[in-house]
Amino acid sequence: MATDQLRKKVAEEARKERPDIADAYLRTVRLKARENHELPPGTVRVPEALPRIPGLPPKPSARIGLGNKWAVVEVERALKAREIWINQVDLQKLGAADGTRIAVHFPREASRPMASAPGQTT
Repeated sequence: MATDQLRKKVAEEARKERPDIADAYLRTVRLKARENHELPPGTVRVPEALPRIPGLPPKPSARIGLGNKWAVVEVERALKAREIWINQVDLQKLGAADGTRIAVHFPREASRPMASAPGQTT
């Protein structure tokens, strides 16, 4: 079974009990962080193609996180590799090192508050 099919199956099962968790699961990717000194703090670069997250605008905002530390960032979709380029300042705020896999969550609506971690309520 392909990974995307497996993720959809997991989301279908989760949706039966907690639809909010299923949605957060489908709209979150984990990417290997690569420190990039050229990016300003608050901006990250991710792969151009994120096929399992439909309807993303050209320049969306997202939440990046590791453990219980989260930050809102502007996103540039420009990479060919499946990784996230991030400024050292933002990487340190998350308590992450270069090469750490971090969560990147794309909210369904840009106007939705993003104060809590994906799948959690405020």
